Amino acid sequence: MANRSVESFLTFRRPFSVGKEISSQPAGAYKLVIEEELIEGLSFLAYRRLSTVLEIPAMGIGTAVRQFIDVAPTDLDVALEKDAALVSDEETIHELYSRDSMMARARDFQNSVPD
Repeated sequence: MANRSVESFLTFRRPFSVGKEISSQPAGAYKLVIEEELIEGLSFLAYRRLSTVLEIPAMGIGTAVRQFIDVAPTDLDVALEKDAALVSDEETIHELYSRDSMMARARDFQNSVPD
């Protein structure tokens, strides 16, 4: 069967962990390699995932030692969703407490108070 490797990079903006396989890692860009095999006998191209491997540590962190850890795709999805939620919460908090936002709310409040 024909196999293929698909490489991509994931960016975590906050420290993260993935399932039980990967303990807390620093924020950064991580190389992800997905190995797939061609499903033969179909009238169209289709691939079956064989493995999902995350390279530790993040790209750009100077170290001669690298680990390639097989991770469950669902655990990886959960880690990415948590990271996105944390970033979204931080952006919301920043927006709520930014100077311009606070000034706009103060103006709205002043305009809503009857004379």
